[in-house]
Order: sequence, then C-alpha cells, then structure tokens
Amino acid sequence: MTRLRPAALVCAVALAFSPTLRASSVLLRTASKAPPELLSVLTYAGKSEPLISAVQPSAPLTVVVLLDTLSPTQFATIEKDLLAMHAALRKHPLRIALLQNGSLGMAGPFISRARLKAALDDAAQAAIDPPAVLPLAIVDTLCAAAPQLGADWSHTLLVGELPAMDPLTTEYAAALLSRAFETQHIQASWYALPGGNDAWLPALRATGGGIIRGDLRDYAASLDTAGQFLFQIDWAPASPSAGFIVSHATLADAQGQVLLESPELAGSANVALPTLLNYSAMQAKVVEIAALLTRNQSARSPGARYRRFLLREMARLLNRRVAPCRTS
Repeated sequence: MTRLRPAALVCAVALAFSPTLRASSVLLRTASKAPPELLSVLTYAGKSEPLISAVQPSAPLTVVVLLDTLSPTQFATIEKDLLAMHAALRKHPLRIALLQNGSLGMAGPFISRARLKAALDDAAQAAIDPPAVLPLAIVDTLCAAAPQLGADWSHTLLVGELPAMDPLTTEYAAALLSRAFETQHIQASWYALPGGNDAWLPALRATGGGIIRGDLRDYAASLDTAGQFLFQIDWAPASPSAGFIVSHATLADAQGQVLLESPELAGSANVALPTLLNYSAMQAKVVEIAALLTRNQSARSPGARYRRFLLREMARLLNRRVAPCRTS
C-alpha cells in the first residue's frame, strides 16, 4: 500500500524560503501559434522590455491537498472527486502531495485507481476539523514547498482553503505565491469547495492557471484542450534602493489591450521578505499609528506636534520595511 503522510519539514523558520527578487516571469495563454505582439510590460518603475519564448509544458499533475483546511467530511468529498478525476487523466501522471502542520508528504505517480484510493484512504486518517481561523503560515509553507511540486510548466492543483486576511496582506500573499510558482515554472490552479476568493485569481493566472469551480473531471479534460498555446514572458523590473515593492505588472499588446496583469515583487539586493504573519502585524501597526495621528490632529502643543512627528516617522519606517511603493 502506498502511504501518504506529512513527512519532510519544508518551512520551519521565518524567512527560510525568501526568494531572490530579480527577473519576473509569467505564462501567457493564447489562441494563436504566433508569439503575442507585446508592446511592453508596465511595472511600478515604468516600461520594461519583455523576452518571449514558446513553451511546451511537461505532462505531470501534482495535487496538493491542504489538509489543515479540510474537515474529515470535506476530505471525503475531495477523495471522491479525485478518484473520479483520475479516470479523466490520460497523458498526465498524477502525484498527491499532502500538506499539514508545515510538512509535506508526497506519493505517486498513480497508474491505477486502486493505488490512488489506498493512498487517499491512508491520508484520511490524518484529517481533523480545521481551526476557525486558518494560519497564515499555510501560504508560507506552499511557497517553500514549490520546488518539490513540479517544473517545466507542469500542473499543480491546490485543493482546500487559503486563509482569510486583510486586503493588503492578501495582495502580498498573492505576490509571494505567484513568484514561488513562476520561479519554479509551475502552472498553479486552485480548487476550493466554497468557490474560492477572486483576490487570488491574478496570481494564479500569471502562472497559466486559475480557480476551478466546476467538476474536477472538467479540469482534467481542460489540460488537453486543443488550440491553446503557451508563451513564457520574462522581464527584469528595476530594483528599489531599499526594501521591496508590492505592485502589479501589466502586459499589453501594440494596440494597448491588456493581455495579463500579474502581481509582482521587486526588491533591493539581499532583501529578506517577511513571513505573512510578520507582514500582517506590520500592516496592523501602520493602521494603529494612522489612528493615533488622526486622534492627535487637533492638538497644537509642542509636545503634541513632537508626538505626531514621531508617529509619522514610525509609520514611514514600517511602510518602508513592508513596501516602499505600491501600484495598482
């Protein structure tokens, strides 16, 4: 029997997974065999010239089950869906990755349905009811695990929930996730039972994936859709002098039509990216300082003016550490 249990620890300490923020890559899906006529890529620092290359993706599919986010009942539903999907997979060797408590267990590829069912039955023993608030570290762990999930623009399907967070932290999380899978050249899609949050959609589309809301058998069939062509778009965003920048890069054709918008991270040399938990805490501090500034706005004494100055400096330093600039 193939056993599928969380095994190798992939993310144990903060910042252990920090990527080097240099060139950016996205995967563009088109209906034409000819390379897209890109005029430029618009980044936070202005236009950047793209490098375009045709891509022939590799066949494997890795399904990543976010076990921390699924109840036993939900996992049973997922198991049924995955077994049904297996029959629709023809040219795509299937692996199952189980992510739980910051660890990753991997099994497969599964040639037969019986072996897949045995592995999923074994994994079901580890399923427990998820916490009311999902830990932000789930995304950090996914980023750390990306090198084990595929290469050469193979497919990865995330199954389960992604944690809820404030909009600015979600934007940063999406940029982290997009960067991790783009760097490894993985097409990432997400299957969530309640339907999924569209805030993650730009990050997934940048890898050539999306949010799956239909039957998983339809997703399996879509992997072999005829008449679709893939192109890798690379460019080098300008590096800020300090810190890092959370922004969006816009790819447009010669007529100005937007082809793709991608989350983007640009950082100075050797910048260390904070974990989501630390980033969220920094954003909360900025909000707290802004509230203090508002409450002290009417005070006119020298002491009040000095406090306002200190608060503004604290907010400036926190924002510089988090993101010196953000574009929409």
